[in-house]
Amino acid sequence: MASSSSSVVSGSWLTNYARIGHAAQQLFPDILQELITIKEPPQRLSHDVNTNWYLSKHLGSGEWSMINDVVKKGYTNFDIPLIYKLVRNLKLVLPPTQGWDHSSAPCLTEVTTGDDLERIRRLRNEILHRGNAQVTDTELSQFFTQFKDIAGRLETYMGKQTREFVDKFTYLETCCMDEETSNMYIRRLESLKKRDEDCQKRLHAVEEDVDALKKKNQTEGLEKTAKEHSKQLGDCKREINKLGEIQTQHIERFEDLKQKTDSMKMKVEEHGKEMKEFKEKQQ
Repeated sequence: MASSSSSVVSGSWLTNYARIGHAAQQLFPDILQELITIKEPPQRLSHDVNTNWYLSKHLGSGEWSMINDVVKKGYTNFDIPLIYKLVRNLKLVLPPTQGWDHSSAPCLTEVTTGDDLERIRRLRNEILHRGNAQVTDTELSQFFTQFKDIAGRLETYMGKQTREFVDKFTYLETCCMDEETSNMYIRRLESLKKRDEDCQKRLHAVEEDVDALKKKNQTEGLEKTAKEHSKQLGDCKREINKLGEIQTQHIERFEDLKQKTDSMKMKVEEHGKEMKEFKEKQQ
């Protein structure tokens, strides 16, 4: 009997995980897709992304594919990370109170649209990468309290009818969910988690390649600088040697000139003596 009861609880907690998972992978993306459609009409997106320095250099091939098809298909398949990236870099809403991707989550009094977008991103990552696939009833209630608070504020911001978004979360929290539906949501979560982890691995590999390239460029730069300095030093030494040779030549010329001057001086003195002797003889 105890085993049967434990199994029921375990199944219930697994269903709770499916509920919060569906909120993260379906309900919140639906809301954000409506938000970005209002703030960034599809026909403008391609131009704005291509002229944005960061986005034009940091989007993946899959993201570019969705952006190129957005006029025809709309924002239907855009997920939370991509919408967050677009809203943040295209400045479609004011930044969160503490700034984008701050080390601390928004506090209870920080309730701007930017703060709620930051909350949605963090909740999505928390749900996707939590180590435990079982969610207690208490945890479920805490999650859905946050979900409904965010949904209510976004209803107001986007001019929606009261409870248009909130009621979807209220229904998801308590609706009857059979095992097949629960397992489908969980499989989607696992697939999304794996895709996220693969992206992180690829990003880490790219960062390592960039770091290695930077180190290589720095080493090559130092070697180039050393060669240039060595060449300059060699040029300086040659100039010094050349100046030394010129100085030696000047000294030799000076000595030669001095010798000639001394010889001429002696001749002048001898000539002076002879003139003196000649005058004395005439007297």
